[in-house]
Amino acid sequence: MRQLFTSVNPYTGLTLAQDPAIGIVEIQNEDSFFFWTFTHNNVPEIYWKELEIAYGNWLQKKYGSLKQAFVQWGSAKDKQDDLHTGRVRIFEAWHMTKEGSHSGGPDKIKRIGDQVRFLTEYQREFYLSMVEYFRQGLGIQSLISPSNWHVTDGPMLDSLERYTYTAGDVIDQHGYFGSRHQGEGASYSVRVGHRFTNQAAVKSPEDLPIQVFSVQDYPHTISEIGWPNPNRFRADSTFLSSAYATLQGVDGLFFFSVNDNFLSDASMKKFTASSPMTTVTSPSAALQYRRGDVEEATDVFYQN
Repeated sequence: MRQLFTSVNPYTGLTLAQDPAIGIVEIQNEDSFFFWTFTHNNVPEIYWKELEIAYGNWLQKKYGSLKQAFVQWGSAKDKQDDLHTGRVRIFEAWHMTKEGSHSGGPDKIKRIGDQVRFLTEYQREFYLSMVEYFRQGLGIQSLISPSNWHVTDGPMLDSLERYTYTAGDVIDQHGYFGSRHQGEGASYSVRVGHRFTNQAAVKSPEDLPIQVFSVQDYPHTISEIGWPNPNRFRADSTFLSSAYATLQGVDGLFFFSVNDNFLSDASMKKFTASSPMTTVTSPSAALQYRRGDVEEATDVFYQN
């Protein structure tokens, strides 16, 4: 980051930290303690150990001792807990879902509740430390967005994920509307032999990727949005994005992604915003969004 943001551009005489063309700097892309990637297979043991020792220290501060923490947890003990070294097991992502946390009764719910709170504070403190380094160490003047990801269990964890982003300036997310698409590499490519169905978003608004829970006093952006291939019903993407984003007070939309030719990309890449199906309608949808033709709605509910 230091190399990237403090090197002087010979054409402008500015560093990227100083350049007003840089609108937002993002710390972490598409990952979180509360996503399915939080497993032993993905996190090296050296870091898992470090995290579990930090968890043990956090529990001692909360309860006075690890022994007292285990008293509070009742039967929710684990053979990997090690009171002698102060290392307390942290469970993988599934256990922090409603199904996973309820799989061991009330005692496990209590234990997972402590784990979720620890990870929430730990993740937010990481973002706070990075924001301080970006500002003080590198002199970055642009807005800072901690991350953009979603969680394993939205009703359980999404508000906590967004809360950790309040360490920065912008609350962000990613979202795509896609029909069923199956086959090897279907999550990121379109290949011969894949199977898919066509689905129109206008007929299933509950699946739109623009369902935003805004955080009070913070701007909210969607830094990746799109209607991926293969799906013949993609022409409604710009209009629905414009209308629903304005309705919910979204402050910025970034379509993903522009490929070789902005006006005539007829390829079957998984993610493209360059298709005539969507590009032709972009100017009118952008005008509708920027002019505020759709009014922002009043809050449906408020959560504190």
